Amino acid sequence: MTRINCKRPLGVTAKARRAKAAKRQRIYRRVCAEIDREHGESGYVECAKCGRWVPGIHHDHIRPRSVAPELRTVKANIQPLCADCHLAEHA
Repeated sequence: MTRINCKRPLGVTAKARRAKAAKRQRIYRRVCAEIDREHGESGYVECAKCGRWVPGIHHDHIRPRSVAPELRTVKANIQPLCADCHLAEHA
C-alpha cells in the first residue's frame, strides 16, 4: 500500500516551492529595508520598544508567523527591535 504525504499539495514540485519561498524572502527583505529607512538615519535604527538607536536591528513580527503567516510581509506587522528587546520578547 502506498502512502500519500498529506502535507504537500499534489502536483507542486520542490522547485516550485523553492521559487515561491524565494519570492516571499525577497518581498520580506524589501519590506524590512523600508522599515529601516523609516525608523533610521545614517546607519542607525531606533528600537520600537526602548527607543535606543543601534546599528544592528532585529525585525520582529508583532503577530507571530506561526499564528498569522499571511502577515509575514505586511509592514504594519513588523517592528524594529534592538537585540536586547528582541531577546526579552522571545525569552
